[in-house]
Amino acid sequence: MSSVGTVRDRSARELFAAGYAQMLTRLRPATVLVYGKPPAPDVAAGVPVRCYPTRWER
Repeated sequence: MSSVGTVRDRSARELFAAGYAQMLTRLRPATVLVYGKPPAPDVAAGVPVRCYPTRWER
């Protein structure tokens, strides 16, 4: 999944967090691969997260 575009906009962060939580509930992934900054820690629910830098972060 990608968190690109959610950092600066509060509404986008809230929508991202809601969708991320729903994704964790429905899919129950062993690990989440993230392109961009990691999601908020309170949403992670103990699932390991592996982050990869965007081209702007390299």
